[in-house]
Amino acid sequence: MILSMTGFGRGTAVLNGREITVELRSVNSRYFEYSSRIPRSCSYMDSRLKKQLNERVTRGKVELSMTIGLFFLFCISNWAICTLSSGEGRFDIQLEPKDKSQLGYIIEFKAGKNLSDTELANSASSAIQQIQSKKYSTDMEYHGIKKIGLFGIAFSGKRVAAKYAEIQLHS
Repeated sequence: MILSMTGFGRGTAVLNGREITVELRSVNSRYFEYSSRIPRSCSYMDSRLKKQLNERVTRGKVELSMTIGLFFLFCISNWAICTLSSGEGRFDIQLEPKDKSQLGYIIEFKAGKNLSDTELANSASSAIQQIQSKKYSTDMEYHGIKKIGLFGIAFSGKRVAAKYAEIQLHS
């Protein structure tokens, strides 16, 4: 049993198509203090998590945070479709061709409320800029894809704006 500790730990796993990340942070404290930030859908687990931590840590201020993302990988004929992270962020959809000479695609979605037509178009453009600035093409470049089509799609209610650009990779 750990009596007291100062530290940080992080773990990530994919379970049933969801990427789950748990972080624990603790600092020394005279008594056991617990706080958490977990999704509402997991709130039923909070008291059990607290109990399990308290069985292993008798003193200290312990903060637990949990995030649940979507991990999706689906292969159809000549495409691998996934949602995951790449470069400095997390893209919405990536279509990676199995034939490396074919065009790959990255799709980024944006949503806003009551956007004007101009704001909607700007939001679609900012989705393309995000793909480029966060280097979402990193994985496809690593896998030998030479050319990628970028889709920025913005929604406001039932209205949609889309922008498209292509980039040539140098690898």
